[in-house]
Amino acid sequence: IRSRPPWPEWVALVFCVLVQINAFVFIPLYFRTQPSGLKGRLDQFDYNTIAVGISLCVIGFLCLGQRRALKRLAAKNSLTLAFVAFALVSLLWSIHPDLTIRRGVGLIVTVVVAAYLAARFDEQCRLEVLSLSFALAAVGTVLFVIAFPNDGIMNFRETTGSWRGVFPHKNVLG
Repeated sequence: IRSRPPWPEWVALVFCVLVQINAFVFIPLYFRTQPSGLKGRLDQFDYNTIAVGISLCVIGFLCLGQRRALKRLAAKNSLTLAFVAFALVSLLWSIHPDLTIRRGVGLIVTVVVAAYLAARFDEQCRLEVLSLSFALAAVGTVLFVIAFPNDGIMNFRETTGSWRGVFPHKNVLG
């Protein structure tokens, strides 16, 4: 366990954590034009799927160098592995299999990011990665509300005035 990652690994980990907390995922909707090759419209679910896929590739690549430590960690956490397996097997009886697989892959990424952080770094470094991710989301929220107040502050009946910032809903910000 090393306390300081090299900066590319640091950036990759912060990105993966930001994807896990669902920050910034829908922001590209504000800066895109309709892609010519795509039918229909891209919405936040598409961007979330893309972000989770990229995160899975990034964390998968990082895990290659930590295979032994991750195997030891997995051996000690069989209930976690069983839970993830159950979530994926639930695809067989799901009413919405597309949503089930998307959330199942999201769960896999969450567990792998947590496992990587636990296997690779000490407590101080793990807290720094989480703190930086939360700080970026907090600063991003304030900047987003300043730039797009009609979108950064919810305007629905029950939630009028509630900040959501760089998150898709006020509950995620909370």
